[in-house]
Amino acid sequence: MPVYFIGEDENGCSPIKIGVAKNIEERKRNLQTGNPLDLKLLGWIEVADAFQLERQLHQHFESTHVRGEWFAIEPAEILPILMRAGLDGFVAKNADAFQVIGYDRDAVPEYLGVWEWGDLEISECCPYCGCLCGMHFQDASQMYHCLNCDTLTDFSDLDPRNEDLDDGAMTDKELSASEQWLEARAPGFRRLPDLDRRVIFDFAFLWSLFEAQIMENHARTDRIRDRIDAWTLDGTLGAELYEGELAYFRNRYYADGELTHHFPHLKLRPSDHLGLVQEVVEGVNDTPRDRMLALLMIVWRLRNNLFHGEKWAYELRDQRENFSHANSVLMRILERHGRLG
Repeated sequence: MPVYFIGEDENGCSPIKIGVAKNIEERKRNLQTGNPLDLKLLGWIEVADAFQLERQLHQHFESTHVRGEWFAIEPAEILPILMRAGLDGFVAKNADAFQVIGYDRDAVPEYLGVWEWGDLEISECCPYCGCLCGMHFQDASQMYHCLNCDTLTDFSDLDPRNEDLDDGAMTDKELSASEQWLEARAPGFRRLPDLDRRVIFDFAFLWSLFEAQIMENHARTDRIRDRIDAWTLDGTLGAELYEGELAYFRNRYYADGELTHHFPHLKLRPSDHLGLVQEVVEGVNDTPRDRMLALLMIVWRLRNNLFHGEKWAYELRDQRENFSHANSVLMRILERHGRLG
């Protein structure tokens, strides 16, 4: 349950209320009733014992007590508390955090920023989710990554100087009616690069064809396993043909001797051969049949997480490589085992 910080939008958003609520937005709406001043959520901390932390904070700011749970403190005084919470600390981020407000002398765009009451570097706070774990630069990908929302980006898509580059992006006239609708209403879809959209669209078509021609219109984990066992027995498995795709997923889900933070996001269930997939990803199990089964279980989970809405949790960002490799697997399987014209 979160401990929240809500301020009155006057005198630098002070005083500030420190309280506990399951639904912060609902609590803020209730507090706003009868209050002539606009209330603003400053941030919150997710913690197991919220009431204990609330008591500690009330005691800490006891000398500034105004009334009830309100204290004569400023946003700058709660920021260190939020930052110490790290992965459990969040600021209420600006809706327009990426709004360009000017350019420096090198013509590099300057943005509004993630928090209204202070400047936070991306190493301190993720501008996508407001988590104070920050974003950390990965040498391998040359991109920035957030542990909380799993965003991986180099921010190049946010630079308005790139808007005029001919990168194959669709124009308004080339968008279908459904894409125009998605751009207007689906969270993050407008920021999704054209190539990312293409590989996800292609995956939907390829999976449909895979399910029709390989799975006889009914894909399940046990039926996928049965297909692989049949290909193993008749000598048509060809697991070596998928080494590139397997290597990609192994690097994504296992590094430095341990499973990466990406692996739990697959949301593998026991029926998805969780143990086998983990063994293959870790390199403990390298038999052709199990490598192929693990690879298709990963593709299966990408399919389920996409179609069941999991991928929208981070607005479909940074999924291009996942679905590009999944598409390669499906195309090769269809070429070897499908009934293509």
